[in-house]
Amino acid sequence: MDETKSDADFSRQFPKALLATNNYRHYRGSSVSWWCYLVVETPFGSTKRDAISDSRDAIKSVRWLDFDGLKKDGIQFVYLKATEGASYKDDNFDTNYSRASGTGLRVGIFHFFSFDSSPERQADQLFKAVGSQTGDLPIMIYLDYYNDYAQQPPAQKKTQMALAQLVTLINQHYHQNCLIGGAPSLLKRYVPHKGDYPLWQTTREQPTLATKNGFWQYTMASQIPNSDNQTNYQLAVFTGTKQQWQTIK
Repeated sequence: MDETKSDADFSRQFPKALLATNNYRHYRGSSVSWWCYLVVETPFGSTKRDAISDSRDAIKSVRWLDFDGLKKDGIQFVYLKATEGASYKDDNFDTNYSRASGTGLRVGIFHFFSFDSSPERQADQLFKAVGSQTGDLPIMIYLDYYNDYAQQPPAQKKTQMALAQLVTLINQHYHQNCLIGGAPSLLKRYVPHKGDYPLWQTTREQPTLATKNGFWQYTMASQIPNSDNQTNYQLAVFTGTKQQWQTIK
């Protein structure tokens, strides 16, 4: 399969930015969290890959992010989409990174993993695209099926090895930790068995996979609590403690 083509197939499908706010214990009676984040959707074109959730269609598209306003609404950090595969960089990354960093928000970046591109090529693309703009949170590598992979999943051991190698390359280059994200079924299948990887679990049910300093994305369309902002976002919670949040990097 052509790597450039496969990267382009899913390049518009993942959210442009992930945001977070605090003190959302009351939502659905959750008692395992202290911080929560929101996903800001942006418009995207047609694709062969199915959306992560049917509720995505109900989420309002946002082209320009008011980071100052989000900060005032209680947002604590933002994860910005940086790259996908070995050939794609988000068009708004540099602008978003500069604007978000200027608000006092904690900033992280994420890379969408390609099953078709080598870990070396994906790492090179990330390094070239973001330079030193990696923020002060773990760099996230997000997994999701695209094209026909939902029907014919990639080989488990080969993908585990590629993912572990990509994490190592990023760790060595930036001396920064990595966070692996995706649906629990993908994480259970592809997260390398050796090593201790913080997880970002996308599921409506309380996650069962053990993880330290992890995140749980539990809804696809909700408004910021206690805010006049009427835009719908995807919400999640940080499952660690306040002390762990302050030291995570």
